[in-house]
Amino acid sequence: MQELFKTFRGILDGFDGPDEIRAAFVFAAWRKIAGEQLRQRTEPLAFRQKRLTLAVENAIWKRHLEDLSGDMVYRLNEALGQGTVNFIEFHINEKAVLAAPDRKTVKTADEAVATRLSPALKDAALRIGDPELRKNFLEAAGAYLSRKDDIGTVSAEIN
Repeated sequence: MQELFKTFRGILDGFDGPDEIRAAFVFAAWRKIAGEQLRQRTEPLAFRQKRLTLAVENAIWKRHLEDLSGDMVYRLNEALGQGTVNFIEFHINEKAVLAAPDRKTVKTADEAVATRLSPALKDAALRIGDPELRKNFLEAAGAYLSRKDDIGTVSAEIN
């Protein structure tokens, strides 16, 4: 994969074709450098005039990613060649993030976590009026349950 991105740099250095093709390279590089968690919470929307536009799940992720954008621009340019991306712009668009083809597995994983929640946790989640806060609560509960399962598995293997 690393060799492929070195090739990207060479192609983009002298590239004078349509912006759509350049955008495809930038989107592929984004998916590579973003890592699993960011890929699940963002979706590339556009690339024009050295500006990458990403959809993000919510305002919390937007603020967090804006703080990290300098590092992300650096990492994109490492993969694509210096000066390919000058700026990353974030737009809150949960529908675009959830509609991305690779989000289906995450939705299934979230549903699996929801089925493992106790009735008390489900009830507590339903009483949270703010949808974003409710979602964060459910994610935290799911992370806790996954960690608890991992610890239980390790404990069973030790015994």
